[in-house]
Amino acid sequence: MMLRKIFPSFPRWEVEMKRIYILFLAVLLILGAAFPAAAATPTDPMVATAQQALDAALGAETPGAAVLVLKNGAPIIYEGFGYADLVGRTPVTVDTPFELGELSSAFVAVVALALTEEGRVDLDADIATYLPADFMKKLDLAYAVTLRQLLLGRAGLGGRIHDLYFASESQCFKDLAEALAADVPDQIAPPDTCAVYSAFGVALAAHVLSTVAACPFEELAQQYVFAPLQMNATAYHLPGTEQSGLACGYTPIGNRHFREGAERGNSYSGLYPATGAVSTAADLLKFLTYLFSDSAPKALLEVVKSGAVSGSSLAFDSQNGIACRVGRTRFHGAALSFNAREKTAALVLTNTAENSLLSLPATLCTGTAVRVPGTGDGLYELSLFEGVYAPATGENRTFVGRFQTANGNCKAEANADGTLQFLDMRLKQVAPGIFTLAEGDDATVKVQFFLNDAGEVAVATAADGRSFLPVPFYLSYSVATILLALLMLCSLWFLLFGIGVVVHWRHHREPNGKRRSVQYILPHVLAALEALAAVLAVCVGGYLGTAVYAPFYTTLSVLALLFGTAASITYVVAFLRSFFRRALHHRIAYSAIFFVLYQVLLRLWALIPL
Repeated sequence: MMLRKIFPSFPRWEVEMKRIYILFLAVLLILGAAFPAAAATPTDPMVATAQQALDAALGAETPGAAVLVLKNGAPIIYEGFGYADLVGRTPVTVDTPFELGELSSAFVAVVALALTEEGRVDLDADIATYLPADFMKKLDLAYAVTLRQLLLGRAGLGGRIHDLYFASESQCFKDLAEALAADVPDQIAPPDTCAVYSAFGVALAAHVLSTVAACPFEELAQQYVFAPLQMNATAYHLPGTEQSGLACGYTPIGNRHFREGAERGNSYSGLYPATGAVSTAADLLKFLTYLFSDSAPKALLEVVKSGAVSGSSLAFDSQNGIACRVGRTRFHGAALSFNAREKTAALVLTNTAENSLLSLPATLCTGTAVRVPGTGDGLYELSLFEGVYAPATGENRTFVGRFQTANGNCKAEANADGTLQFLDMRLKQVAPGIFTLAEGDDATVKVQFFLNDAGEVAVATAADGRSFLPVPFYLSYSVATILLALLMLCSLWFLLFGIGVVVHWRHHREPNGKRRSVQYILPHVLAALEALAAVLAVCVGGYLGTAVYAPFYTTLSVLALLFGTAASITYVVAFLRSFFRRALHHRIAYSAIFFVLYQVLLRLWALIPL
C-alpha cells in the first residue's frame, strides 16, 4: 500500500520489471546453450574432417574405432568411438587393443637397428651369412638379399596370399621357420630394382634377427621396443597367449548390421613379426612420441626413394614425404600416417578389415605431391607399357592367386591421341616412364613405370603407393573368363563321360557275352576323378578363396596330378593296344586328344603342380 501511494504507477512498473527479468533469463539461457555448442564445434580442419569420416563410417562400416590425431606433437583427437563388442556393448577406448596387421613390421625395424648398434648384425650382409644352409635351400631365392632390402621392400619378393591368418591355435605353424618355408614367394625382380612391401620379407628379416639372438622374435620385441617404451598393452598374439580385452572383429552385412567373426573375430598370424602384433591407441601414442624424439635412430625413418613417386624407410612406406602404412587382419584394420619433422600424425584402429576410416590418416597427412616438368626428351613408345597389370601384393602360383588376379587386374592401353589409359586415368608421358594427368597443366606425377634389364616393364607404381606387376594376357578378365568357362565345361564333360562309360560297361556285353576289357574304361574313370578334384578346387577357391587353408588346395592339386598322370598312362596303353590290334577305338582317340587339351587348361589355372 505504501508503495502504491509513493509510486502510483507501481503495477505497470512491476509488470515491466517482470518482462525485463524474463527477457534477461532468456538471454542467459540462449548464451548458456550457445557457448557449449561453440566449444563442441570443430574449428580445426583436421578435427572437422575426422568427425565427418567418423559420422559416415561408425555403425555402418565398423562398430568401433580408436582415433589419434597429433598436431605439432599434441593430441587434438585422442578417443575411442563405438563398440569393441556389440553383444556386451563394450565401448572402445584408447586402451582397447586391436590387431595391427602390417603396422607390426615397424617393431621389426626397431629391433634390427638395435642389434645393428650392438654389432650383432650387418644390415647390408647377405642373410645367408646368418641362416642355416638347409633353411636357405628351402627358400631357394633366385638372388641374394640383405636385411636392409627385406625391410625396405626392395628384395624383389612377390606376394603371398595363403595361410596368413588362422582362427585357432591348432591351425597355426609350429614356428616362424616353418611358416616361412611353407610358401616362399617368387622373386619377381632383382633386389633394389623396385620397392614392393612384403610381409614375408619383413618376417624373414625377423627370423634372421631371432636366429642371431638365439631367442624368439617376440622376446626381442619385448626387450628392445615394448618394455623400454612402457607399451604394456602391446604384444604379439601367439598360440598359448591370451590378449585381454581384445576388440571383437566383425564383417559388415548391410543395413548397419555386422556379423561376428569366428573366435570373436580374433586371429593368429602366420608371419607374425610382420602382421601379428596387438596394441592400443595409448601405446601407439608412446611409439609415435618415440619416433618424433631425438632418441629414435635417424636410420629408422630415413627414406630410400624408388623413382619419382614412392619410397620407403626401414619401418614404413613413404608417399609425398609422409610415412605411412595400412594393416589388415581377417577382421581388424589399422592405418597410420605421420610427418616426423612437423610432428603431425593420424592413427585409426577399427574392428572391421575394410572400411573408409582406414583412408583417414592419408587424408589428414597429405604431404607435398611430386611434380615433374615435362621435357619431352627420351620418351618411350607407349606400346611398351600396354598390357595387363595386377596388384603386386597378389601371386600367380596357385589357382586362388590366378583367380584373384583375373578378377582384380587392370589394363594399360595407348590412346590414339598419344595418351595412356591406366587406373581409370588418362595419362601423358612427361619423362621416360613418368606420367601425369593428360588434362590441364598439372605436373603432379601419377604413375611411374620401371623397366628391367631386358627393357620390359618390371613394375608400375602409382602416386597413392600401390604397385602393379605385368601379368600374362590369359589372366586378363575377358580371356580368363573364357578359359575358366572352358575348364568347367571340360571338367563336367569328363565327369559325366566317365560316369556314362562305367554305367555302359556294367550293363553292356560283347557278342561273346563278356564285358569289354577294363583297360578301355580305366582312362575315362581316372580322368573323371581328376576332373572331380579340379571342380572342387575351382568351386571352393572361387567362393572361399584364402579363407580355406593351403593344405586343402595342395591335397586337391596332388590328387589331380596323380589321377591325371595315371589317366595319361592308361590312355597311352589303351591307344597302343587298340592300334596294334587294328581295332582303334575312336572313343579312346577322341577323348585322349581332348584330355591333352584339358591338361593345358589345368596348368594354365595352376590346378596341377607345374
